[in-house]
Amino acid sequence: MRSFNRSVSRSGLLPLMMGDAYGRNFEDVSGLGGIADFAGKPVGTIDAINTDTMRIVPHNEAARRRPNNPFPDDAGDPAGYLSAIETGFSRLHELLVHERELLLAPDGPLRELRMQLLRFIFRSTSSYAAILERSIRAECLSDGARRSIELDAVSRAFLHGTGKPRFWPILAAELAALERLDVPVFMTTADSTDLDSEDMSPLPGCLEDPAFVRVLATVQGLDDADRTFQLRVIHGMFQTRGRSGHSAAHCVCTPTDSEPGEPVTCESAWREATAIADQLVGGAIDCPDNGAAYWLGLKTRDEKGFRQFRPIGDALFDGRMGIALFLAAMAAASADSTYRQVALLGIEPVLKLARTQDREGRRRYIHSIGIGGLTGIGSTVYGLACIGKLVAAPEFTTHAAWFARGLTPEVIGRDQQLDIVNGTAGALLALISLFNQTGDRELLERAEQCGEHLLNCREPTTCGHRAWRSPANTAPLAGFSHGASGIGLALLSLFARTARPEFRDAALEGFAYERSLFDPHANNWRDLRGGTAPYMASWCHGAPGIGLARVAALQIYPDEPLADDLAMAISASRGLSRAPVDHFCCGEFGRVEFLTVALEETAARLRANRVLADKRTTGSYRLFTDIHEASNPGLFQGLAGIGYGWLRLARPRAFPCVLTLE
Repeated sequence: MRSFNRSVSRSGLLPLMMGDAYGRNFEDVSGLGGIADFAGKPVGTIDAINTDTMRIVPHNEAARRRPNNPFPDDAGDPAGYLSAIETGFSRLHELLVHERELLLAPDGPLRELRMQLLRFIFRSTSSYAAILERSIRAECLSDGARRSIELDAVSRAFLHGTGKPRFWPILAAELAALERLDVPVFMTTADSTDLDSEDMSPLPGCLEDPAFVRVLATVQGLDDADRTFQLRVIHGMFQTRGRSGHSAAHCVCTPTDSEPGEPVTCESAWREATAIADQLVGGAIDCPDNGAAYWLGLKTRDEKGFRQFRPIGDALFDGRMGIALFLAAMAAASADSTYRQVALLGIEPVLKLARTQDREGRRRYIHSIGIGGLTGIGSTVYGLACIGKLVAAPEFTTHAAWFARGLTPEVIGRDQQLDIVNGTAGALLALISLFNQTGDRELLERAEQCGEHLLNCREPTTCGHRAWRSPANTAPLAGFSHGASGIGLALLSLFARTARPEFRDAALEGFAYERSLFDPHANNWRDLRGGTAPYMASWCHGAPGIGLARVAALQIYPDEPLADDLAMAISASRGLSRAPVDHFCCGEFGRVEFLTVALEETAARLRANRVLADKRTTGSYRLFTDIHEASNPGLFQGLAGIGYGWLRLARPRAFPCVLTLE
């Protein structure tokens, strides 16, 4: 991601949401916007002084106003000046291009920078602060070995890779500073690759290039393409200022009696799918580090809805695998080689790991992303299997099987998420999908291990049926993404391949628990996540996702209660009013997909036509509730998923339903 990492995003001026060392408490720390939302950080204060209950309690210390804010009486939201900021940046960029020869001359103005003393920040100060805070707890201060172990946490960053890292000399200097309860500080000069530690001992060759050389290279590389890219980054960074996330996750959708307009045609759906595919191809960014392509997007980082604008990851849910799957499907539908080429560039890092057969690299990869079917290694397995079939690349199936072998019993047994998105059930469906292509019995054995883990993780509920609860929730959930529908479908799919009745019985018991959460007055299933509204109507939570699970379940095991559930889901979904967003996960296209799969095609196409009419009016799809024209390219909460939904409408039954990992 070198071009993004060396972009204006590193200036510290643009809106930048950063959390603490524990990945929580996100705040805008930028020079332009770092005052308005900053609420201070928790500090320890002594409560009940000179009593038997005296203790240290956390307290949010109010932030002091800093002189970077030019508005003395109000916060002065910088988003109101975005156009002026972009114009000013463009003019300065053009000036630097015009004066490039002067700037790069041996006696030019940049020469004064050559010998400047610089501080090199290897880690954020907050990371060091968190380590120091843990190291002075009572259990560490009473045991020197325990304290040394806490301080040695800094060494974890050096464990990646097989060779000796360039920054290895830094570790000893870091540990020495932390032992003194100091934050490590490293200095260099602009023309050197060496660092000096706090005691001025040299650390040779730590930097790849001198800072001054990078400055010259940056000036040399200024051109129209760079200016366009930097403006794109500026615009995206300002989109992080909102807080509502993708969909106001606990929205309530009220029913309506009729859908206006006409059903969308296959031709209109194809035009929209093509337009989105072309937009994604145009938005792909070449990565010179590894010959791959990547995309920039917004990612919601915490429960408050704070967002970050950054290169997307590898996952099927919101990463490159999902975009590649859509583009591969477009390549299969259109025979356009450009779609195929960009799809393969998007998943090149994953393909490279598979080609090297680096088992240790695979282990670290699974450890970092988890095992889920949409965000973890399950998404890699499913994505590679689907893409390989779409682009006629049988070696991708081999690669998928290699990744699947990383799902060892130990890896599966450690999972606590259990669900489709992040946990065991998603990995199980991915394994079944790959097994259906290959017939490899080892894949089925891994799937059975997943199923047995799910059997062992059931919990009793108040209605008498056992179900699955993740650590983040106080009760087992209904719904497809994190609830009983998705997990039950995974187990029923495993029953279809193994004929082991315990998998079928567990699935049906989970569905029975979910049935107890149906509210006939609301005509929907209750959402037990504890938000502001008790119901949601989308793929992730509520009737559409539950209905999708029942359609797939009935194809495996015809059962009257399941058919009744499906009828209720269709009734609940058919007349819903417009969702606040359009994407697969929480929006209109999740509903469209369910109605299509449930053979309610007219209702599905009417809903899709409403989305198209709104898009023609506003000029963009709704990806977030609070911002328009947001940059979010992913499959489940972005443009790629909307494009895939249009493709499914344009070419009925030609492509698999990714919402059920078909």
